[in-house]
Amino acid sequence: DFVDTHGDQNSLKMGMDGGVEGGFLCQPYASNPSFRGHAFWEPDDFEQVVEHAVGRGWRIGCHAVGDCAVRRVLDAYERVAARHPGLPPGTLVIEHAFLADAQTRARAVRLGVGITVQHPLLYSLGGNLVRYWGEERASQVMPVRAWVDEGALIAAGSDCNVSFFDPLLSIWGLVTRGTRTVGVQGPESRVDTYTAIWLYTAAGGRLLREDGRVGTLAPGAFADIVGFRGDLMDDPVDDLPSRRPALTVVGGRAVHDPDGLFG
Repeated sequence: DFVDTHGDQNSLKMGMDGGVEGGFLCQPYASNPSFRGHAFWEPDDFEQVVEHAVGRGWRIGCHAVGDCAVRRVLDAYERVAARHPGLPPGTLVIEHAFLADAQTRARAVRLGVGITVQHPLLYSLGGNLVRYWGEERASQVMPVRAWVDEGALIAAGSDCNVSFFDPLLSIWGLVTRGTRTVGVQGPESRVDTYTAIWLYTAAGGRLLREDGRVGTLAPGAFADIVGFRGDLMDDPVDDLPSRRPALTVVGGRAVHDPDGLFG
């Protein structure tokens, strides 16, 4: 996939492993002691593509779910970054990074590698995570609290259409770590409501290096706004998924304004 971000940056999307059923793990699956998933790329081949893309000034986002997949991506990123000193933070991104221990996180932070997390995946796939990976690893998926506390370049999203789009369901999940079928997974990775909303707004602008243009209410920023009656910060967290926008503005034009709030 090649993506143009407001006309000033090309990007390359890659995949290192599959999802819950095929993610590349360092230890065998709980459901199959002879299976660890597999990687889509040999290390040298992957590094060569990353090198080519960086040399053209592109950003790279690579899907990596299993811990061995995340490490393989970081290995290549680290070697390429060493040959291109001064790469802007967020040039190299890992999408999902389901399993990332403290050492892996420290490497990503040191390298300025961006991390994207998507709680709807944990919400909808939690049952399969427990089934295939086991309870311990399921509880470790997407250690958002640690990423934030350790200073990672991180932002949140949905991964729609793989899972649910609704941002408020995701914000609820980031705060609660709740899932659809297997309860709370990894409560130590919860964040507060403010941080969850920040991850869905300003943090995305920071990751894209578009601070001041997207993600915040500021003069000169793109006028894409969703408004709610009252303050989401004051709502009980379990009420968030049922909240509905009172106003939606895209490009400075109201596209949802049933009560005429925009005038």
